[in-house]
Amino acid sequence: MKLSTNELIEKLKKNFPSGYEVSLRMGILTVTKDVFYKRKRFYLFSTDEFWNFSWDNGYTELEFKNNFENWIWFVDQTID
Repeated sequence: MKLSTNELIEKLKKNFPSGYEVSLRMGILTVTKDVFYKRKRFYLFSTDEFWNFSWDNGYTELEFKNNFENWIWFVDQTID
């Protein structure tokens, strides 16, 4: 499933408390990340990173939109 940042935000809000494993493609480079929506914050982690849902690591909705404005997210799977 291919989503814009705004579409990803809406899907994460509906999918609470789960997250998504997403692929980001930048030219020939593909990066896999885990993205979550918890406690009204958005969290983005590398797949090999420990998920630390502290307030310091999360983005507000506005910060997430501004930081990842033109990104295209490819959802690989749902994380429960």
